[in-house]
Amino acid sequence: LVSEEDQYDPGGDASRTMRPPAACGHPACCDDMQGIPFPLNLRIAEDTGPMAHKLLEGSFVALLTPFNEDYSVDWEGFRTLLEFHAAHGTRAVLIMGSTGEASMLAPEEKKEIISKTLAMRTGKMELWYGCTGAHTDATLSTVRHASAEDADGIVVTIPSYVVPPEADSIDYFLEVADAATVPVGVYNNPTRVKTDLSAEAMIKIASHENIVLLKEATSRGNQIAQIARAGQHLSI
Repeated sequence: LVSEEDQYDPGGDASRTMRPPAACGHPACCDDMQGIPFPLNLRIAEDTGPMAHKLLEGSFVALLTPFNEDYSVDWEGFRTLLEFHAAHGTRAVLIMGSTGEASMLAPEEKKEIISKTLAMRTGKMELWYGCTGAHTDATLSTVRHASAEDADGIVVTIPSYVVPPEADSIDYFLEVADAATVPVGVYNNPTRVKTDLSAEAMIKIASHENIVLLKEATSRGNQIAQIARAGQHLSI
């Protein structure tokens, strides 16, 4: 969505307008992308007040979960990964996302990873955690633990195989946001969970003060533009 010359410049003007790449001329995408505040993938709106969570900006990297040969979690491996990213300017990491093999971790392992990796936090790099469980209660249990441990943020998607209608999906994300005391990211990944959030649904979900991030795993540039234009306090 961003042409090479428009990549994020930390010292630049965040109010510049993004230009669609020259190779893309599809009217359903590029016509809708005109006039979207830059940088789209990092910041959509400024903080709206003293109660608003700060929006995430910069490189946000999904980490793997390192294991020992006996399949126990490699804690020193985790420390090495975190130190590497902190030293190279990563602004935030997502632990226990899809890359982190979260579906292979037991609920108590997830909570242990949250607690032990947060104890390794030393600087400005934020630690976010994938908290999706097999059902709503399992998700909420991990969300509450991450909140109690003062994580920098959490990311959730719809539990696999449930395939709820959109109205129930909205209720699920809002219930998660109500349970969290930390910033919440919503992951729209229809190829994995078979539930696809429309722009209208995401705009409604993003009205919750705790929801500040959208990870959009579709190729619909016009939908991203519609969400951006809604002016919610949201990073995409």
